[in-house]
Amino acid sequence: HLAFWGLLLVITLLAFLLGSAPVDVMSARFLLPAYVAVGALLPAIAVRSLRARVLATAAVTLFAAMGAYHLIRHPAEPGGPFPDGASANAVLEFAEENEISVGYADFWVGPSLTWLADFEVELYPVDTCGPRLCRDPLVHISTWYDERPRERSMLVVDANQPGVQAPSPALGKPIATRTFGALTMYAYDFDLARGIQ
Repeated sequence: HLAFWGLLLVITLLAFLLGSAPVDVMSARFLLPAYVAVGALLPAIAVRSLRARVLATAAVTLFAAMGAYHLIRHPAEPGGPFPDGASANAVLEFAEENEISVGYADFWVGPSLTWLADFEVELYPVDTCGPRLCRDPLVHISTWYDERPRERSMLVVDANQPGVQAPSPALGKPIATRTFGALTMYAYDFDLARGIQ
């Protein structure tokens, strides 16, 4: 148990520091195994002595306080490359007006908007494969792309993201379109899943 988590921590940190991963702040996602390893190792360290428990408690408290401080000061970067609450509200309003509960968007857009909209509209990740939409190659669950007969859907395109940039003419003419900031929403009278590879 301790050897596994200790080795995971060391390997993750070495790979991160010696590899080509750290290029910007988004590179911190590669440190997730290290965070989990620290969480698994803390109880083993804390049971050794009262001093170790106090230090572990202080370290966890400081880490949590720093994270909370950052979230309070910067809940979402306005004008940043990722959708914010206002974008999610615009998508939700568009979805409600067009009686849509499911849609598709780039990987960096769909899950964020789904979360920010409290899952009232679910946007599954897609990519472009030539003239068609296809499942995101890394993150997908097969049932996300099961066709829902007689159900409308939407495509959300974010100009800030390199993935899906526009709907293919093969999808047909949308029944409604709206732009909000960098987002363009396209409503269709059918579930786009039927054409997703």
